[in-house]
Amino acid sequence: MRERTDPPISKKQCGNLYLVASARSVAGATGVELESIVELLTDSVRRELANCEQIVPIKGEKNKMMITQGFNEVAKSFADPEISSIVMFTDWCKFPLYEADFGWGKPSWVSSVHVPLRNMIYLLCDKSGEGIEAWVNLSVDDMPKFEQDANIVEFTS
Repeated sequence: MRERTDPPISKKQCGNLYLVASARSVAGATGVELESIVELLTDSVRRELANCEQIVPIKGEKNKMMITQGFNEVAKSFADPEISSIVMFTDWCKFPLYEADFGWGKPSWVSSVHVPLRNMIYLLCDKSGEGIEAWVNLSVDDMPKFEQDANIVEFTS
């Protein structure tokens, strides 16, 4: 997102600029194919990133509307009785978390202290930058299904 704004946001700047990309998927008799979910999310992220180019230079009410639009869509989903399950993802891979040095050296491992929301998945790059750690918080009923899914088992160690 930083490099997409005009002017670009500094890599050293931090704060509360973020975007919400949402996608709705309906499961059929055989479930939902992972590829279709990925495609829906990819399209949503692309739309939101395209909007990022406009956020920083715009002042006032239009800027506020662009930033809050994604949150409003998600909030409506939580209240919609037709929606049975919401899964949220956040990607921290581009944050230079392994570069932080508070005087006692860089961290050997970075993690989230607490995952407070059910159905929340945090993605973090590992220290080498070659892999991704996923911190997954699911319900007691859903976690065993997730842990036994062939696609998940294939990529976990």
